[in-house]
Amino acid sequence: MKRMVVAVLGAVLISAVGMYAQTKSDASSNKAKGSVFQGCLVPGSEQGSFMLLKAKEKGQKGKDTVNYALAEENKDVDIAHFQTMEVEVTGVVSGTGSKTVLTISKIKRVSDYCG
Repeated sequence: MKRMVVAVLGAVLISAVGMYAQTKSDASSNKAKGSVFQGCLVPGSEQGSFMLLKAKEKGQKGKDTVNYALAEENKDVDIAHFQTMEVEVTGVVSGTGSKTVLTISKIKRVSDYCG
């Protein structure tokens, strides 16, 4: 009987550790894909460049809005199609200050107009 209890407790412990490791792995892989931002997509100051204005990171309440220069992670992301629309983008922020760039891997329309 004692061996049975020890075996069951051992199995439960191993399962719990495995579930924790999987959850931790999922969270870190999601962070590697980037964060989600919502804002107004407008043409930048240079030909073919774009900005995300009044960008707010999803899930970050109380934070100020930020303006980002945008870069496409790959050519499957068609930023130009969404200009002057409110959009939601998934991407990774790099740089600091006026050199901050949001490299986006995914984009979708939230509204046809900014506002």
